[in-house]
Amino acid sequence: MRFFLLFLFLIQGFYLSSQSIAQKTEELSSSSAVKNGRFSFYAKNLETGEVIIEKDKNRRMSPASTLKLLTTYAAMDILGVDHRFTTKIGYAGELDENGLLIGDIVVQAGGDPALGADDFMNDYGNGAPIERQVAIAIKQAGISSIEGRIIIDETIYEGIDVPDEWTWQDMGNYYAAGAHALTFKENMFKVDFRSSSKPGVLTEIENITPSIPDLDIKNHVESASIRSDQAFFYSSPDSDILKMYGKIPVNQKQFEVKGAMPNPALVFRQAIKKQLVNSGIQIMERNLPRPDVLIWQRDVFELIRFESPPLEKLIAYTNMKSNNLYAEHFLRQIGKRKKGEGSYGKGIEAIIEWCNSKNIDTKGLRIKDGSGLSRANSVCARLFVELLTSLFAEDYYHTFRDGLPIAGRSGSMRRVGQGSPIEGKVFAKTGYIEDARAYSGFLELDDQTIVFSIMANDYELSASQMRNKMAELIVLLAK
Repeated sequence: MRFFLLFLFLIQGFYLSSQSIAQKTEELSSSSAVKNGRFSFYAKNLETGEVIIEKDKNRRMSPASTLKLLTTYAAMDILGVDHRFTTKIGYAGELDENGLLIGDIVVQAGGDPALGADDFMNDYGNGAPIERQVAIAIKQAGISSIEGRIIIDETIYEGIDVPDEWTWQDMGNYYAAGAHALTFKENMFKVDFRSSSKPGVLTEIENITPSIPDLDIKNHVESASIRSDQAFFYSSPDSDILKMYGKIPVNQKQFEVKGAMPNPALVFRQAIKKQLVNSGIQIMERNLPRPDVLIWQRDVFELIRFESPPLEKLIAYTNMKSNNLYAEHFLRQIGKRKKGEGSYGKGIEAIIEWCNSKNIDTKGLRIKDGSGLSRANSVCARLFVELLTSLFAEDYYHTFRDGLPIAGRSGSMRRVGQGSPIEGKVFAKTGYIEDARAYSGFLELDDQTIVFSIMANDYELSASQMRNKMAELIVLLAK
């Protein structure tokens, strides 16, 4: 009798928990702040196959940065966990006995998103700046002067360097840097502003690092009685014009705002040239005849090469930091590997084909980039659950999972579920752009794993209010 009562208690507890999450979901989705927008929530127990909650699972939603789950999983599966991006530097031409190179320094770009990045400095060579290591290699080869140019071969990628659907409002800002074949310092530069003690006064630019050659800056940023950065940069790839608008706080001596390099290859070339001059190597720039296509080892003598950290480390960084640039690089590399063309379009084609090969139903899927920054992306919660179910079965599941933000502890999940039953047990990617918030991931309990996806679009709440509402629903999954 006692065991029977215990059984009834457990069944009742499970029913109340299910009822609670269903009621809370309906309460939020039908609220005045959400009912005029879109809301979707789908969760499934991987051990039993039981559906825990299902609310408009096939509704097309803007996924924001949760789209990175699709891009990074596909990259890990297609490129391999140990894949490394390679950048090679050599020289083409004739080197005489006096150390004069009549020829060019050649950089073969490999689409490495981490080249020169502060967070990965120690992963490259001896940890010194990349440009310094290049200058040392040139000097050690016996080159004391150069009659030629520094040529950067970016043919690994085709097409434009930013996705078609990115907006003018985003381009120019650091989070919308294009994935160039030669990416350097995450294609980001920093501007230090000085602001007046009075609001409404035009700011002054104190410093720009790294310096960008031939950049025409039009500064319209003003001081204001605010506490945070409200400045925006407007530019486009390969443009030499940068327009700055918005506001920064008053009384600032060096207020830092980040922007996207319009032409990182130009910055890299300048950095190498500066290091060569500092090393006593003269450069007399001269256009020399050369083959249309340079064959490595035949036409170019290799001096040094840089290999990125393994892909698993870059993917963990991408998902933990929600770095758009790295995700876009993965998309273009997937296109190169599967379609022979390093373009966004071919990368998207390859990912859709890959989904089909994994028996992931792509109905409702529209991909416009690899990061989720485009407002034109659409994914349904059902697809995310199918995607995560497939990922759970992979040999590298734990490798991938360990790179995701953890509820109450790390990354963008740090403020979600602190002190609740899900702290330390939810591994998820978050997403946020204007009027779109999303969470997709895994809830690992003692004897079961739950996969879930929850998304809200066009709601009438603040970003933090919606985050808290959605966090409440994720917590209920653990009860």
